[in-house]
This record gives sequence, C-alpha cells and structure tokens, in this order.
Amino acid sequence: MWRTAASCRRSLILLKLRSATEPGNRNEPDDWPESSTRCKLSAMDVIHPVRVKVACIRNAEEARCAVSFGVAAVGMAAEVPGGGPNLTASEIAEIAASVPESIGTFLLTVRRTASELAELARATRVNTIQLWDQPDPGAYARLRSAVPGISIVQSIPIVAGEGTIERALDVASRVDALVLDSAQRTPPYRWEEQHGRTHDWQVSRRIVEAVGIPVILSGGLSHRNVADAIRAVRPYGVEVCTGVRRNGSLDTRLLVQFLEVIGRVNP
Repeated sequence: MWRTAASCRRSLILLKLRSATEPGNRNEPDDWPESSTRCKLSAMDVIHPVRVKVACIRNAEEARCAVSFGVAAVGMAAEVPGGGPNLTASEIAEIAASVPESIGTFLLTVRRTASELAELARATRVNTIQLWDQPDPGAYARLRSAVPGISIVQSIPIVAGEGTIERALDVASRVDALVLDSAQRTPPYRWEEQHGRTHDWQVSRRIVEAVGIPVILSGGLSHRNVADAIRAVRPYGVEVCTGVRRNGSLDTRLLVQFLEVIGRVNP
C-alpha cells in the first residue's frame, strides 16, 4: 500500500527524526546546559509528510489525472450504499490497470466474508481492500491467505460516545491501516449519499496516538479545512472525495488547491 521510493525515503528520514529526539541520541555538545530552550520533540510534535488518496474515482481518466498531480492512492467503490459511484468489477479492474503499480488502488466494499472479499479482489485486481463493515476476526487472515500480497484497510466510523476508539484498537493488529470517516450515529453508520461532513477530529487524534499503524483521515475534507485537519489529527494520510469534485466530476482546480494546501503544511 503506497509503496514508492519516495515514501521509503520519507520513512527513513522520519526514523532518523525520531531517533534524534530520543535521550542519548541528540547531536548536542556534552556540556549543553539544561534549559527550557532545549529542543524536545515527540513523534506527535512533528507533522510528517501526508499522503493523499483521492476517493470516488469514476473511471481510468480520473485516476490517471489524480496520479499525474502526485497523489499516492486512488479509491473506488463497489456495492456500497452512499459510497458511490458504485462501479462494476470490470470497470474497477480497468482503473487499477491504468495507474502505476506503485499507486495504491483501494476498493471500498461492504462485503464481509473472506471468500467474497477474495473473489472481489481477484476480479478487480486492486492492491488494497477497504472494508466498511467489520468482519469476524478470522476473516482478515483468511483473506490474506487467499490473496497473497493484498493490503487490508478497515474503515472506522467516527461516532462520539459509541466505542469508536475501542473498535479501532481491537482491529488495528489485523489490518495495514485505518480510515477514519464521518458517519451516521446508528448502525450500519453509512450515509445514504456522500455528504461532505467532518467529524470530531479530537477522537481521530486519540486513535492516531493509540494505534501503531497508519491512519488515513477522511470525511468532509477540502482545501478550506485540510490544513486544520492535519494539524489537529496528524494522520499518515488524508482521503478526499467531494472536496475535489464539481457537478460530480473530478475538478483539477480543486484538486490542485487541495494539494497546494497540504504542500504548505508538510515539512
């Protein structure tokens, strides 16, 4: 998922940043006096380079357009109420084949059994399955066994006071990443249509701090609020859908504005 040479270099840089902030690893003179001005950072004090996923991709042309502007992943949907546009397996396969292998190709689905998910993954040839509903705990391992090399991402609907953080912690050890998205307050937490609403970013921040895997922030992001969202949550990546669309189609001007804002936030 999002395995590019650039991301590997960023990971190495971030690893060096973290190690440089640990006691005994700082490049400081031995006689540096203790003072309040001494630089003391934690991993959450540094805004790491943020990856971008463009969701709601409708066709290969949109996917290639998004990738040409430097996004790390594209997302499609199949059989997802409110998660559209819902595409056929052949349409998704065409999109996945149209972008470089280094690009994340996410397929959002409400299917829950390992056999159904494996069938969908093979038919569409995506490299990442994104689950909206949470399957039984053993389904993740069975899917990995059935489709070697597949990445699995679990969507977590952010619903205040509904055990959201506990759900994220419970599933984190079984998946490669989490997507934190806005949702209705009642199960199955799906919106009937894309609504462009944000959620409580403080809940998302707590999940980022609690889990040891990449977290992708979604829900109502646009060039107007993505900088505040990144500073508030410190996610590994952000997902955008309605924020870069106009009249249902991918709008390159909105996409460029979105990416430019993120570029100013990234170190």
